[in-house]
Amino acid sequence: ARFAREGLMASRVVHENVVRVYAVEVDGPLPHLVMELVEGKDLADRLAEEGPLPPLEAARLARDVARGLAAAHALGFVHRDVKPGNLIVGTD
Repeated sequence: ARFAREGLMASRVVHENVVRVYAVEVDGPLPHLVMELVEGKDLADRLAEEGPLPPLEAARLARDVARGLAAAHALGFVHRDVKPGNLIVGTD
């Protein structure tokens, strides 16, 4: 029930810095989210491959993450697992 509630809340967040959640499926043995496909890499993989980001790029990324989280927070949604592996750095 918690998964479904959080998935439905996440689907209300519409922001350029937040991956869209299109559907929450709870029927069957494994609940799952149907999400927007974003071309790019997660930040953890990128850091492992390329090392630290240049300061200006790191600042821009931090700004974009903060904006996305602010949009979610404005709707009462709190992301409880913000980490490099959950941050997708898109090709654009």
